[in-house]
Amino acid sequence: MQLFKRKLKRNEITKELYECRKIEDDQTYTINFINTVEKYISKSYFENDEDFIMGGRKKFLFNEFNDTLDGNKEIKGIDNPIRFAIGDLEEFICNNNYLSTQDVDKSKWKDGKTIDGKDFFELREKNNRYSNKGYICLQEKEYIEKMISRIKDNI
Repeated sequence: MQLFKRKLKRNEITKELYECRKIEDDQTYTINFINTVEKYISKSYFENDEDFIMGGRKKFLFNEFNDTLDGNKEIKGIDNPIRFAIGDLEEFICNNNYLSTQDVDKSKWKDGKTIDGKDFFELREKNNRYSNKGYICLQEKEYIEKMISRIKDNI
């Protein structure tokens, strides 16, 4: 079966997920979004990628997604936490990751706060290599599946 599957290109799924935004009814939007993600995952092949980093913006989105669905995050003006969480998932899937110096292993920090610039440069280069490939790897797919499962549990 894997023989006929191909890797999932981020820009392919992005186009279709952005089309989901046009749906105004929350329930239809949620179902359409989930079905779109699951369709792409089921028809794609995924490989482990050593350049994938679960940090920076992706880590923030994953945590905010879970906090929102757990009711741990008070977000003013949000009527529908599921739709808000889907927004986090959409950004997680569609956008490249952005890192900060806080993503460098704290053991490499100097004086408890500043880091060796070389370590951050290497981390950023690794992240850029992953982003430039344009594919979603196995590790990222597993996070996406966890997030889809959480949404299904909450509808």
